[in-house]
Amino acid sequence: MNHWIVQKYLGESAALGVAISSAVASVIYSRVENKITPLLLNLSKGLIAFFLAILTFYLNQQEFPNFFSRISALLILGGGIGIGLGDTAYFLAMPLVGVRKLLLLQTLSIPFAILLGSLFLGEYLTMTNWLAMILIIIGIAIVIAERTEDNQQGVSWIGIVWSIISALCTATGAVLSHFAFHNSHITSLDALFLRLYGAIAAIFLLLLLPSYKNDRRFFFNFQWLSPKLFWAITLASFLNAYLGIWLQQFSLKFTTVGIAQILCSTSPLFVLPIVAAMGEKVSIRSIGGVILTLFGIALLFSF
Repeated sequence: MNHWIVQKYLGESAALGVAISSAVASVIYSRVENKITPLLLNLSKGLIAFFLAILTFYLNQQEFPNFFSRISALLILGGGIGIGLGDTAYFLAMPLVGVRKLLLLQTLSIPFAILLGSLFLGEYLTMTNWLAMILIIIGIAIVIAERTEDNQQGVSWIGIVWSIISALCTATGAVLSHFAFHNSHITSLDALFLRLYGAIAAIFLLLLLPSYKNDRRFFFNFQWLSPKLFWAITLASFLNAYLGIWLQQFSLKFTTVGIAQILCSTSPLFVLPIVAAMGEKVSIRSIGGVILTLFGIALLFSF
């Protein structure tokens, strides 16, 4: 029975896998983000994940996708916007707004994705879907809007702008991937490879800007890359940029872009048991938010 449910809701199951892998990766990123600039952190994780994707092609003896088709162009563009620009904006916002408020602002990717899906893909959700999404958004807001040490200080408008840009880029990339899947027979591995290629290309274009002159010099001297930092970024990249994006492609292929985006955005809830195990206090309010959100998730899986 459980196996049948997973098959029926493959897209939703994959999206929850994204949330879990992102939760673990976010804890690692929070430990290394002060040791490397946002753009270089995004580039490092992109390069590591891209290498893993190439390795997967060779191990599966699978042909690489055609770069010159319309669908490939959409996926490359989606990767450039969603991962290249979106994740860079995310890392830029992190020290300015704090992790909890940043995660709260990231839930804007949900209405952005729903709006873009309605405008360009003709996707419309049922009343049950809407109710479930409202419950999930409220639950997430309860958990990550709670006062903690990282959100006691004021939030800069620049940080808020970067957070909104990140959410919009993430939603745009998701919609482009969803459109590509439903207008072709491309595989999730192909989509992973093309999106990472687009992300790396976008980041290298950013590195060419005069404002990133120091980043170029810092990256290519390789003195910053200590073994400890390398393995921390590698682990986070495997979970977030390789496994997470691969699972995201499954979710976008087998469910609507709105449902996929909202389930992918539940990662703050899975952070709670991790930080609790690390000794951080988890309040009753946070637990209540988790229960409410899990109820909303259950509605999405309802028959």
